[in-house]
Amino acid sequence: MTPYELEILLHYYVSPAPFARITAPAFLGAVGGLIGDDLLQLDEGGYHVTDKGLAFVRMVLATPLPEQEWTDPRTGGVIS
Repeated sequence: MTPYELEILLHYYVSPAPFARITAPAFLGAVGGLIGDDLLQLDEGGYHVTDKGLAFVRMVLATPLPEQEWTDPRTGGVIS
């Protein structure tokens, strides 16, 4: 998944309004990929996130932020 596809999916996750760059040349290809992966669907009301898309977005949102430990190069001890 590209960042652009993720942006589109997140947009439709939070809003039924048309995507701001719906006329961009890359939009149809990105949306086609999302539809092909069953993450997005198109009906008479516009684009909507599917159940699979909802599960994917919720998984992404639940991903913890990375953590980093800082160590003192002199001792190798962790700095808290």
